[in-house]
Amino acid sequence: MFKDVAEARKAYNLLSLELNMPGRDYAEGLVAREGMRAGRDYLRQYLAQHPGDPQDFEMLADLSLRLGDHAHAEQASMAALSRGSVSLNPHLILAKAAERKGDFASTIYHARAVLKLDQDHREASVLAARNLENMGDFDEAARLWSRLSENELALRSYQKAGNWRAVLVSIENRLAVQPRDLRLLVAKGRVLIDLREWPIFAETLVDVARQDTNEALGLVYLIVKMGAWEAFPVLMDATRNLDFSAVKESRTKELVLRGIERRIAKSDAAEPLEEAAVLTDWLSMLGAGGSRGEGLKKPSGPGQKPSEGSAPSADSLIREFYRLRKSEAAADRESIAEQYRALWATTKALVAESQERQRNLAVTTKLGDQSEDPRSS
Repeated sequence: MFKDVAEARKAYNLLSLELNMPGRDYAEGLVAREGMRAGRDYLRQYLAQHPGDPQDFEMLADLSLRLGDHAHAEQASMAALSRGSVSLNPHLILAKAAERKGDFASTIYHARAVLKLDQDHREASVLAARNLENMGDFDEAARLWSRLSENELALRSYQKAGNWRAVLVSIENRLAVQPRDLRLLVAKGRVLIDLREWPIFAETLVDVARQDTNEALGLVYLIVKMGAWEAFPVLMDATRNLDFSAVKESRTKELVLRGIERRIAKSDAAEPLEEAAVLTDWLSMLGAGGSRGEGLKKPSGPGQKPSEGSAPSADSLIREFYRLRKSEAAADRESIAEQYRALWATTKALVAESQERQRNLAVTTKLGDQSEDPRSS
């Protein structure tokens, strides 16, 4: 029995709707009157007994998904597509279902099907990009992230792909908006190191150093670590006015100094002599001046071996390198080469003395620590 005439009228209208317009229309009426679950249950029962059309299955898939019934949503979407559905919703539902199962290829397939129907569909683009990354296609994922203006995600994908040219373009686009962003400048420097684009890197290094000298030294250390010694002559002119010596007690600075010194110590006369001058310049620019070479003897004349009683500094060696460099055009090349070799030997001696002093200091410090330790007595 009905409570009142109004309720009886609703029941009559619903029965009339089922009689005259069964299927999807009646299910919509049930959803409005009794809720989604009632509409979903009716439509599922109806389609089990009647062939239905693509739109019926699309509606069943949508109601099942909204109720959290993913399995039936997937089945209904497949049924809709098999009956010729041209809607993007079944593909979108199947893409989500595939992602939950970890089926990356199927997710991409159905997401791309959605994008064929609506190339600006954001949710499908995200599904495709995310699963392209899972499949290792980082370049294509990055292009999708870029279309969505997800610059951080695009940059990450390009980095994973090792597409440093694209990474550089992405960073430069962001620097156009934020030209003083230190994090972006450092990232650009790292990319340029990987690309070995030394002239552009030199400009970037100066921009970084103007904000944070230690960050700039960190970039120089990457060059030392990878052994890209060909970079130093290119960097010299651009960085000559930078005051790296102002960086105090920096582990990064010490690593750069030691790396350059090891390069000098391992080199011989067969190495490019231009490199000797440049690396000695860098020792001076980093603050490795005369105090690091105390006890060494200064050459008594250009190209001569050190004589007793005088101590050279890195600055004096640099001046001598420059003098020889300027005289190359007019002088006999064999004579100049001989002078270079002698001066190179003096530079190596300066480095060897510095390294020996460092080792002695480490031993002295260790012995001092042991003598102060109560356990040593």
